Amino acid sequence: LGTVMVYSSSAVVAEGRFKTQFYFFKKQIFWVLLSLIFFLLAFKINYHFYSRIAPLILALGFFLLLAVFFFKSTKGVQRWIKLGPFSLQASEVFRYALIIFMASSLAKKLNKIRELKHLIIPYFFILLLYGALILKQPDLGSVFTISVVFFLLLFVAKARLKHLALLVLPGLIGFLVLVFVLGYEKDRINDYFGALKDPLAGS
Repeated sequence: LGTVMVYSSSAVVAEGRFKTQFYFFKKQIFWVLLSLIFFLLAFKINYHFYSRIAPLILALGFFLLLAVFFFKSTKGVQRWIKLGPFSLQASEVFRYALIIFMASSLAKKLNKIRELKHLIIPYFFILLLYGALILKQPDLGSVFTISVVFFLLLFVAKARLKHLALLVLPGLIGFLVLVFVLGYEKDRINDYFGALKDPLAGS
């Protein structure tokens, strides 16, 4: 489905720039086939193995988030690790690292997760540290999407809703202050809402 959508949205541009409407489609097919190989390999691995190495995977995720600051920025942002033709977005790796770690950790805590202290330590501190590193890049979109994943995992683990609300509230206040008081990516958000009001304004 994703490959079809890539072709549908890029065929005209590809024809104009590269003289073939299948330019981006072929690149997408290549990555799909490569992904299938890794999918089959991962499918053969017992899931308990991921649980055993979950802390190491999370540590790797944080290491990559720090590593991006040692690479040259692209258009004023530092999100990518580039080694020759190979490039990697650290926040995407961290997203999966967080899911694996939290799934493993929450499965072990069971009913303890209904106590507030088990939400704050270590999960809330992990989210705070991640958020600070991503906002430094800057990448507000990744902070939002991973925060949603974070709270969904806690909800599925049956954390108390009132405890989740206590964690969401300061985060929401911090977001509003960051954007509308300190001006963090405010133009991007204004452009988004402007496009909702008048989608054809920029055409």
